[in-house]
This record gives sequence, C-alpha cells and structure tokens, in this order.
Amino acid sequence: DGGYVCDWAAVADLIVSGHLQLPIDRNQLAHLLDTELASRLFDADPRPIAPRVLRGQSVVFKTYTQAMAELLDNLERIATHDVPLLLVGETGTGKTTIARLIHELSSRQQARLLTVACGAIPRELIETELFGHVKGAFTSADRSKVGKFEAAKDGTLLLDEIDVLDPAQQAKLLRVIETGEFEAVGSNETRVSRARLIVASNVNLEQLMERNEFRADLYYRLNVLEFRLPSLRERPGD
Repeated sequence: DGGYVCDWAAVADLIVSGHLQLPIDRNQLAHLLDTELASRLFDADPRPIAPRVLRGQSVVFKTYTQAMAELLDNLERIATHDVPLLLVGETGTGKTTIARLIHELSSRQQARLLTVACGAIPRELIETELFGHVKGAFTSADRSKVGKFEAAKDGTLLLDEIDVLDPAQQAKLLRVIETGEFEAVGSNETRVSRARLIVASNVNLEQLMERNEFRADLYYRLNVLEFRLPSLRERPGD
C-alpha cells in the first residue's frame, strides 16, 4: 500500500535475524524497507544519495539515484509551464507515474488526466479514440463518439507508446501540437483542444526517425522537451 516493491526473501531474512517481528506490523516493515534493505542495496551502489521525493496529490515518486533525482528537479520546474513533454524510457521506469505527477503539480491539477495506451488499441481505431467520430462515419458508427482530445478539456492528455502511430496519424498529432486543431472522423468541423499533452515511448524515436518510421518534424517538435528516464538496471538503489 505504501508503493513499495520488495524482495520477500530479504524480508524473511529480517524475520529470522530478529529485525522484524511476527505478526508483521506495516509501519515497522515500512521503516525497515527504508533502512535495513536500503542500506544493503547501497552496498552495490557506489553513489547512494539521500532520497529525493516528489509528491503530488495522489502519488509519490521516491528515488535514491542521482540521475533520477536531477530529472525530478527538472520535471518539477517544467510542470508549471504549459508545454508538451516527451517521456522516453523502458517499460517499468515510471513514465505513467511521472506524467501524473506533472499533471498534479501543474495549474491543471483540478481538471482530468486522461491516458491513451496507443499500443493497446487496434491501429485502425486509434484515430477515433484520439479525435472521436460522428454518427455514420463508418459502418459500425451508429452514434457519435467524443475523442480523448476533446474529453480532456482543460486537463492533461497522456499518449503512451506513440511510436505505433502511422504516418497519417503522426501528421494529425503534429497539427494538434502546433495549432490545437483537429476534426473528428467523418466531420468537417474543426475543433480545438485545450488539453496539455504529454507523450511517452519505450523505444528510441530518433532511431525510428532515421529509419523513416517516425516523422522528423514531429520528432523535432517533441524533442524540445524530452526527458529520458534511466532504466531500473541503472538505479540499483531504487
């Protein structure tokens, strides 16, 4: 419940050594995770630091890694500026949590944070998920649908795994970033998004761009504020 991921074999060792009593008290366990177990991890980390904690309204991000602490410092400053952000990092590095922290530290914190996991949506449905569609736009469109850009209103929209977007979808995303404008599928009515955009990827977009699999103009537009999250292999203290 405290947001910890722990090695239960190490917890068992603490019980055997007498550091932890049964039945397990949650507060005592939390304290030991911050002291005994952390100190053991630091034995393998040549540069342990005091924990850097970034708190939002509902989530807390804690790190013992210098590079990650510096990234949190930068993100805390950027969070208050109403600009698009790109988060790049392997699965499990904390991109979704970081996006929520940015939202909760921004002036939009009272509005909604919506997430679109692009990689989990069939490619032919991504456009209607993002921009919506009008009734009759295609065979199964028996009613109109509001897309995430419109539903987010004055909040924040996180687009995860944007590397799966095809060239046409990338062009429409670039247009929204530059002008805020978009059209629902099957509609000629131009709408304007007021949401702040955070995009995330677990692959190197620059390499995709060099292979002509990702638009260069979209990459350079996103690259203005790109943050690379260190892998967990680089964060033994975490």
